[in-house]
Amino acid sequence: MFQRVPVKLVFRSQLAVASFLILLIFLVSQSSGSTSGNSCFSTLWPHELSDLAPDPTVRFGKLSNGFRYAIKHNDIPRERVALYLNVQVGSVYEEDSERGYAHYLEHMLFNGSTHFPPGKLVEYFQAIGMNYGADTNAYTTLAETVYTMVLPQADTEEIKKGLLVMSDYARGALLLPSEVERERGVILAEKLTRDSAQYRTHVATTKNALQGTLLAERQPIGIEKTIKAADSPALRTFYDKWYRPENMILVVVGDAEEHVVEDLIRETFNDFSPRTEAPACPEIGRLTPRGLHSFYHHEAAAGSTQVTLESYWNQKPRNDSFALQIENLQDYIATSILQKRLEKIAETEVGLLSNPRVYSGDLLNHIGYAGLSASTSEERWRDLLELLEKTLRQAVVYGITNTELELAKKEVLAYFARQVDRADSRKSTEITRELVHTINENRVFQSPRQEKQLYSAAVSSFTTADIQRSLVKLFDRSERLIEVTGSVKIAADNPEHHILELYEKARLQPLIAYEREEQLEFPYLKPPEESVQPVQYKEYKEIDVHSYTYENGTVLNFKNTDYQKNQVSIEIQFGPGKRGEPLPGMAMLAESVVEASGTATLTGSQFADALAGNSVNYAFNIGTSRFSLTGKALSAEVVTLFDTLYALLRDPGLREEIYYNTLENLEQMYQALQSNVRGAEVLLVQPFLAGGNTLFGMVQFEEVEKIRFSQIQEWILPIFAHSKLEISVVGDVDRELIVDLVGKYFGSLPPGMEVRYKEESVDFPAGERRDFHIGSQLDKVLLAIAWKTQGFTDISSVRRLDMLADVMDEHIRQEVREKLGAAYSSVVYNTSSRFIPDHGMLYVRIITDATRVKEVEEMVLSIGRKLAVEGVTEEDLALVKKPILTSLKDLIRTNGYWLNNVLSGATLYPEQLQWPKNIVEDHAAITAAEISSYARKYLDPAGVAVARVLPVAKPGKN
Repeated sequence: MFQRVPVKLVFRSQLAVASFLILLIFLVSQSSGSTSGNSCFSTLWPHELSDLAPDPTVRFGKLSNGFRYAIKHNDIPRERVALYLNVQVGSVYEEDSERGYAHYLEHMLFNGSTHFPPGKLVEYFQAIGMNYGADTNAYTTLAETVYTMVLPQADTEEIKKGLLVMSDYARGALLLPSEVERERGVILAEKLTRDSAQYRTHVATTKNALQGTLLAERQPIGIEKTIKAADSPALRTFYDKWYRPENMILVVVGDAEEHVVEDLIRETFNDFSPRTEAPACPEIGRLTPRGLHSFYHHEAAAGSTQVTLESYWNQKPRNDSFALQIENLQDYIATSILQKRLEKIAETEVGLLSNPRVYSGDLLNHIGYAGLSASTSEERWRDLLELLEKTLRQAVVYGITNTELELAKKEVLAYFARQVDRADSRKSTEITRELVHTINENRVFQSPRQEKQLYSAAVSSFTTADIQRSLVKLFDRSERLIEVTGSVKIAADNPEHHILELYEKARLQPLIAYEREEQLEFPYLKPPEESVQPVQYKEYKEIDVHSYTYENGTVLNFKNTDYQKNQVSIEIQFGPGKRGEPLPGMAMLAESVVEASGTATLTGSQFADALAGNSVNYAFNIGTSRFSLTGKALSAEVVTLFDTLYALLRDPGLREEIYYNTLENLEQMYQALQSNVRGAEVLLVQPFLAGGNTLFGMVQFEEVEKIRFSQIQEWILPIFAHSKLEISVVGDVDRELIVDLVGKYFGSLPPGMEVRYKEESVDFPAGERRDFHIGSQLDKVLLAIAWKTQGFTDISSVRRLDMLADVMDEHIRQEVREKLGAAYSSVVYNTSSRFIPDHGMLYVRIITDATRVKEVEEMVLSIGRKLAVEGVTEEDLALVKKPILTSLKDLIRTNGYWLNNVLSGATLYPEQLQWPKNIVEDHAAITAAEISSYARKYLDPAGVAVARVLPVAKPGKN
C-alpha cells in the first residue's frame, strides 16, 4: 500500500506516475504468493497470506486450473467496463538469449491470434468504439505483462467478446513468422524513440546498483542483439512456458453485475490448460556486498548533474500484514520529512539544487532500498554532495522535530479522509490499475474506508522515536552508494575514488540539530465581512450553467455536477496571458517564479505547510491569452480553497532567490533540450512553422536570460492588483454558497482593467522545408510535416479538421507502423488558433531511424496526396468516428471538460457556452464527404511544410 519505488527502476510507456500522498509510485513488484515452494506460481491471494481483510466489495475467485480473477462493480463512467489481464511474467523471467522477449510478446499479441487474424484486432476495437492506445493497450515491467481494455458498453455480449480477446492474449497467439519480422522494426523503433541521456543513465545506474541480481541486466525493452535474433519458434517457447493459467490474474471493474461477469469468466477460461511443464522460477540473485562505494556516469546531453546517496540491501520476501503497513507508514513519514527539508533548502540556496527526491521501498519483495537525490549544475555538484550528506546524517543522528512529525501525521490522516470522500467517484480504470499493482506487490487490496479505520489511530500515536528508528533502518547502513551522473565531466584520473574522497571529507564536518520554524497562521488575509451580491444573472438552461456579474466586473460561471462527488474545482482567469508579455520568454519565466514563490507573506514551502491536512491543491499558469489560478478541494473545504486563491491573488510573492533558481533550472532544461529531437521540436521546429512568432514554441535561452527580476515584477504585480476576474466553478457544491463566497472574497475588489490585445499574425512556411542539426549520439530523426488549415472561426469546422487529423493518423499507423515497421508511433493533430483567424495547421510528428526518414516522409506525403485527391472513405471515417463518440460521452461527464472547455474563458469566447449543446450529435453527423472536402481544401501538396531534426553527421558517416 505505502511502498515507493524510484522512477529510475521502471521502463514502459503508458504507466502513470502516482503523485503526492497516493504513495504508489510505479509499482513493479510481482506477487510472491507464499514464502515457500514454487512461489512464482502460487495461486493464493495476498489476503489469504495476511492478517488483513480485503475490500469486501471485490469478488475474488479462482478456477480449478489456477486462473484467478477479481471483479468489482463501479459505474464511473457509466456503461464502461475495464478488463486487465495480468500475466505475471516480465523481463526478469528471461534467459540471456531471451532479453526483450516478454516485451516482444506484448507487441505480438496485437498481431494475430486465434479469433483475430493479423490486422483484425485493432479493427474490432475501432468498430465497437474503442480507441487504440487509450482504451486498449499493454505494458511490460520487470515482473509482469499487463493487457488493458476498456469496453464502451457493459452489455453481456460486449463483455463476452472482450473476454474472448483476453483469452486470445492468454493462449491464442499465432506468432506468424511474417508478423514477427515486421514487428521487429516497430520494437527497434520504440527502443530508438525511448533512448535518451536519461534512459542511458537509468540503464547504467541500475546495472551498477543491482550487481549480483537479474535486475541489473533485465531492462524490459531488451537488447538489440536478442531482438534481432528473435523468431517465431523462440517466442512460442517463451509464450508457452510462461503464459499459463496459474500465472495469470484477470481484473474486471465496471458497470456490470459481478455474477454475470463471473459466469462469463468461468465459461471462457475453465478449459484453459498449460501447454508445457511448469518452468523453474528465476533466481533473482543477491546483491554483491560492496560497503561504501561510488559510481560515476557521464552524459553530456543530460543538461544537469544528479547526485544521489542510496542504499540497497537483500531482504526476505514478506507477506502483507498490519505490522508491515505500519512500518511502511513510518518509513513514508521519515522520507517525507527529509523531502520537505530539502525542498526548503532549495528555496533559499540559489542554484544549489533542484528536483530533490527522497524515497524508500522494495523491489520484487527481495531487495530493499532507500535514497535521496537532487540535480545541480556541473560547477556545484561537490557542494550538493556535501549538502545531501549533511542533511542525511543530521536526520539520522538527531532525528526529527515534533513540529515536523505533527505536520506529517496531519497530511497522512488528511489523505485517508480525502480518499474516503472521493471513493465513490473513482474511475473504473483507476481502481483496476490499483488492484493489479497491489496484487503484484503481494499486498492486500483494501477500501479507503478500511484503510482509514485501520491505520488512523496508529498514525496518530507515532512518536519522533518511531520515525528516527525508521531513518536509522533506512539510511544508517554500511552499504552506501554515492552516485554522480549527468553532464559533469570529472577530470580526475579515477572519478569514483575522487567522489569517495569528497564524501569522506563531508562526513567529517560538524553537525548541529535541525531547527524547524514555527507554523504561521493561515488564513492570514481576512476577506470583507459582508458579501457583495451580483448585479446581473443569466441562466443557460440547456446546459444547466449559471452566470453572475458583480458590480466591479467580476464574472462567476457556475455548474453543479455529481461527476466527482464531494469535490469542487475552480479557475480564476485574468490578465493578458502570454500575448501580453513585454519580452519573449517572460511568460515562461514568470510562470515558474510565481508558482514557486508562494505569497509575499509565506514562502512556497510555508504555504504548503499551512495547507497541511487540507485537500486543497492549486496551480498558477500563464496561458496564451489569460493568466489563471486553479484550485481543487473537497467540497467541505471550499472556504479554505477560497482563502488559498484569495491569498495567492491579493498577496503575490515574487522572490528574487526563486527567480535565480528558476533561471538556473531553465538553463539546465535548455541544455538537455538542445541535444534531444523532442527538445528541438519546441526550440526550432515550432517557431519555424509559426514564421518566427514567439507565441509558438520556445524562444532561445539567450533571450530568456536577458530578462531581469525587476522586469517580471513590473509586469506581473499590476496585473494581479488591477485585473478584471472571471471565476468558473464546477463541482458537487451548493450554488448559493459559491455566489456568496465569490461576492465576499472577490466581488468587493476595485473594478478591474479590461485586457487589450495587439494583433498577431503567422507567416506559415508553405512549400518550404528545413533541416535542423543537433549534437545527438543517436541516429534518430524527428520528422515534422504540416499543412496550413484555418483559425478557430467556428467549432463545426474545427471538429471536422480534428477528425481529418484522426483519419490521417490512422492511415499513418497502418502504412508507416504496420506495413513499413518504420516507427513506433505518430502524433497527428489539427491546431486552430483562437486569436489569429487565418492560422491553423494539421501537424504530423514521427520519430524514426535516420536511414528510413526519406521513406517515411514520402509515405506521409503520399497519404496526404491520396486523401486530397481520392477523399476519405466511409470505412476511413468509421474507424475513427466510433472511438471519438465513445470518448466524448465520457468526456462530457467530467468536471474537467466543463471547467476547461466550456466555462473558463467564456467572457473572452462566449461561443464556448453553445458547444456542449450538440457536441456528440455534431460529431456523429460528420460525413465522409465533409471530411473529403476539407482534405481537398487543405492537404495541398504545394502548401505543405517539412522540417527534420537530424543528428550531426559523425566521422566516417555520410
